[in-house]
Amino acid sequence: MAGRGRTKNRPLAARRLGSGRGGGYSLQVAPPSASGAPYASFRVLQPLVAYLGERGLDPEQLCSQAGLPDGICDQPDQRIEHDRVLAFWQLAYARAQDPAFGLHVSEHVTLEAFDELIYLASTSETRLAGFESAVGAIRLVHDTIQISMDLEGDLAVVSFRVPGQPEFPSSLNEFAIGTILTLSEMIHREPLELEAWFTHDEPAHRSEYDRVLGIPVRFGAPRTAVAGPVHSLQRRLPGADSALANLLERQVQSLLSGLPQGDRFSDRVRHRIAEGLGVGEIDAETLAAAFRMSPRTLRRRLSDEGTSHKQLVDDVRSELARDYLSNRGLSVDEVTFLVGFSDSSAFAKAFRRWTGKSPTEYLALVRHRR
Repeated sequence: MAGRGRTKNRPLAARRLGSGRGGGYSLQVAPPSASGAPYASFRVLQPLVAYLGERGLDPEQLCSQAGLPDGICDQPDQRIEHDRVLAFWQLAYARAQDPAFGLHVSEHVTLEAFDELIYLASTSETRLAGFESAVGAIRLVHDTIQISMDLEGDLAVVSFRVPGQPEFPSSLNEFAIGTILTLSEMIHREPLELEAWFTHDEPAHRSEYDRVLGIPVRFGAPRTAVAGPVHSLQRRLPGADSALANLLERQVQSLLSGLPQGDRFSDRVRHRIAEGLGVGEIDAETLAAAFRMSPRTLRRRLSDEGTSHKQLVDDVRSELARDYLSNRGLSVDEVTFLVGFSDSSAFAKAFRRWTGKSPTEYLALVRHRR
């Protein structure tokens, strides 16, 4: 797997995290919607605004057509509903008439849109620690986006999704992958041995993937992702600074505490599942009773948010199992019980499905990291 062939000369409009909650700027937060829809920071769309301006298109007009507030382009720290983000993106895509739209928008990514995440990740000890720090702060960018790293053989595969929302269009996946690669360059400050995965077939503008991304690209993959060798995760970051990392972590947590918590029903069910795993109170009937509704209503409401009881149980088990093995110093047998499995063989089978490794192999990797 070759490294990125080209480090892009992109503007780094850096802003220091200052003292206090706002770090020198005002974080403007829209109230949660009645539907519990996720919100995103408009800063993630600043590359699109810059792209439109370069193409001679009016971003304010497109924002208005997408139902966004007047003047939003000059207020990047406002948060807007996820579906409005998609509406703005799709309108811009249709207007631009650019087959490589997402790739070309990603060329306008700067540090400014993701500065807190980048500074925090850059000061972490290792690449893996930097990834974990950035993911822990991802709510600054989007309320509910989930970024996961799965270990598949010798590969660490990073993918993303927004629960309860349709899959991203291919142009937005192109932008997301291009953005991830650009931010990785900012954090690591050296070429990385990475490969980009896309679920769609190879397009006519394949050459633009090679030019913009600068790494091997796989089309028709099982999911949209970035993959790299597991062994590189332990490499020390050039900007590692534990004292600065701790300071930035406190400031990021202060910013996160100022964001609205939302009230998605599936999040409340997820919390109940996490509480009930160790005592076996995670069946649909028990959960429905806790929310004073029938199992059928429980299933319907979860379906309305794009998930299911089975999916939530599996997600919570996966997240907690990795956390317990990585951070709590627990044995495999203890984790088996805590995440609600009756025997270790069933847990090992599920864990291999989640991570590509057995619990013992995963635990050995964690201990080696330390």
